[in-house]
Amino acid sequence: MTQKVLDPQQPATSGAWKATRPLPKKVREFARYPNIDNWKPGDLILLEALELPLLSRAIQNTQERGGYSREHARWHHAAIYMGNEYICEATFFGVKYRTLDHYISSHRMLVRRNNKLSDKECWLIAINALSKLKSVYSFRAIVGIYMKSLWGFWREGNSLSKPGAVICSELYAKSYSMATNRIVTNAIPAIPADLSCTVQLEDVDVCWRAIK
Repeated sequence: MTQKVLDPQQPATSGAWKATRPLPKKVREFARYPNIDNWKPGDLILLEALELPLLSRAIQNTQERGGYSREHARWHHAAIYMGNEYICEATFFGVKYRTLDHYISSHRMLVRRNNKLSDKECWLIAINALSKLKSVYSFRAIVGIYMKSLWGFWREGNSLSKPGAVICSELYAKSYSMATNRIVTNAIPAIPADLSCTVQLEDVDVCWRAIK
């Protein structure tokens, strides 16, 4: 069954997926994997934890207080799909390259892309993100986003981040701009809620597949 938001609490599957490598115990027990064959390198993945850590809940509340609807403010993290089950993401420990396994069973996912982009542009988004591996996380930008939420995201004024430092959603926005010479959002820095509602991207149909 296809859906727009891939929800671990919805058990329906469509087809099967054969693992070609060892999987974490929690993924094997969950017995489902996303329909990654339909995903492209450079796709945006927005994430919402089923059990929200304190900081993730704070990000949600900050986005909602700043003017975004709950539909978009729910997303507190972003990653970029690399292909072959791997993602690139900005974590508190820097930009990492790792499998999607970490989020299977514990997070809702929304996959988005610009369907007008060429395969080359999609690949360039992924490559540009990988070029930021080991870049540090921009805690300064997070503070700026919080302060701006008190003022309202609809008002003019930009938040600043340290050069070379990134946050999860800004990693995608910068990689997108470098690959396409276009902007995906006017927000600086980009935040997950803005990537959820921008008309430059479209939701990708997703579903669970049973693990063989």
